[in-house]
Amino acid sequence: MVRFIHCVRKRDDISLEDFRAYWQSPEFDLLLQRMAQFIGARRYAKNATLAVDANLWVMEMRNLGEPFDGVIEYWWENAAHVMQVALTDSFQQLRDEIEACQGKFIALDRSLMFFTEGGQVER
Repeated sequence: MVRFIHCVRKRDDISLEDFRAYWQSPEFDLLLQRMAQFIGARRYAKNATLAVDANLWVMEMRNLGEPFDGVIEYWWENAAHVMQVALTDSFQQLRDEIEACQGKFIALDRSLMFFTEGGQVER
């Protein structure tokens, strides 16, 4: 299983409540759904970080920096075609739409994106 993971942080000038409103908006959901379909993802997910004591405890225990505010993931069985799709003008237009939307509430310069590979463990 290949995954593309996008760990995001909210903009400093946006409250957590405003970030969550954008994050949960139908506009953003539709853009992510369009991207998943366009790139042929088998599955995608969008998760917001919980504001719970357990997260603070882990940060303190491990002496970690500020947490990410959310994670977006796309899954494929085989992502060999992704680069081919990513080089198209249509992909660039959709990417620009998503980045314009994200720019309203995500600090793109403090977010991370990367691909991973591995199997799923289910119990």
